[in-house]
This record gives sequence, structure tokens and C-alpha cells, in this order.
Amino acid sequence: IAQGPPVAFYGSCVIGDIFYIHGGIRIRGDRAPSNRMFMFHRNTWTEITTDESPALSYHRCVVMRNGQYIVTIGGWDGSKRKSDVHVYDVANATWYQASAPGFPTGGGLNNHAVIPMKSNDAAVLVIGRDGSLRTQRKHGDAYCLRGDPAKRNFRWEQYPIAVDSRSGHSLIGHGSSLYIIGGRADHLIQQYTGLPVENQNICNSLYSDLKQMMKSNEI
Repeated sequence: IAQGPPVAFYGSCVIGDIFYIHGGIRIRGDRAPSNRMFMFHRNTWTEITTDESPALSYHRCVVMRNGQYIVTIGGWDGSKRKSDVHVYDVANATWYQASAPGFPTGGGLNNHAVIPMKSNDAAVLVIGRDGSLRTQRKHGDAYCLRGDPAKRNFRWEQYPIAVDSRSGHSLIGHGSSLYIIGGRADHLIQQYTGLPVENQNICNSLYSDLKQMMKSNEI
């Protein structure tokens, strides 16, 4: 496999058979994130950075409108946590900053997790970790980000579920259930039922094993 760019804590997503990575940290201890963007296709890395590309790390990327747009959510800009939303138009290779009001004043997101929701409009469930702009005080919260990437208009809404504070965790949808996995030393998994999240491709045997382990209090 071709060696990729030396970067960590980047945002990433897959559209078709193309893997995209954006931003991140290039040098250990560096507080200034990168704005570089790369695509991996047919065992080849290609840089597709543009001048408008935002410099972010610890952010998350989601694909919207059947691969027409890549949307970045939150992250660290080198000085503070952000709740900003940026839209990358894949066909035109152009970045835009979207309007996204509604997030609590003085707060931001980094090392959070996201999962698309089943909705008539573009909607993403965002599970903290969130906190103040610069200090280390963090807590867990759930938000829904709704909007239209083509119009570059979004809005933040508090989502009515209670979640633990986590960092670097994952979200998995299976059937009508949402699983929050990892991100803290205790309470490894939280499960919620009846949430309208999109299902990812997941190994059914792994899901069955996790479900059994939860029942037996092994995790």
C-alpha cells in the first residue's frame, strides 16, 4: 500500500472507492493544525488542498447528498475548540464556511463522534465531547446538526438523551439501536434504542458478541 501523508488527528470519510483525509497534526506537539487535504484512490495519494481549506484537527467529517458534499464538524483550530461547520463541494473542489447558529455560546467540540440520522433533511447526531473554548473542562452532551449543504445553512439543536463524557469514541447504528463505544476508562458502551440513526455495515457476529457481553456485564 502506498505510504500516506504523515498526519494524525485528522478528519476522514469515504465516498465510493475514494478515501479522503483532511487537516490534522503533522508534527508531534504542534498546536497548529494543517489545512491540507488528500484523496487515496487506486493505491495513489493525491493532494487536493485549496486556499479555502480550513485548518483543523480533532474534527469529524460526514458525507452528505450521496457523496456530493463533505461536511466538517467542530474541531480545534490551534487556539480554541470550534462548533463551526465547513462544506466541501466534491465536484467543484471548493470549500465554504456554512452558517450554523444554535450551539451554546462559549463552547466548542473536539474528539467528538458523529453519525447520520434518518431524516427528510440532512441531519447528523453529534455526541460530545464538548466544553469551553480553551480550558480542559469538558462534558458529554448530544446535539443534532440539521441543514442543507448546498445552501450552506445549518442549525444546532440539543438532542434529548443523557450521555457520558467521552473522547475519541465511536458511534454505531444497528437496527433501531445506537451504540456509543469507548472514549473513557469505565462504562465502555452505552446503548440507546429507538433512535433514527443510519445503519452502517457491521459484522453481525460482532454485534451479537457485543450484545451478549453487555447482558453478562463483561463490558
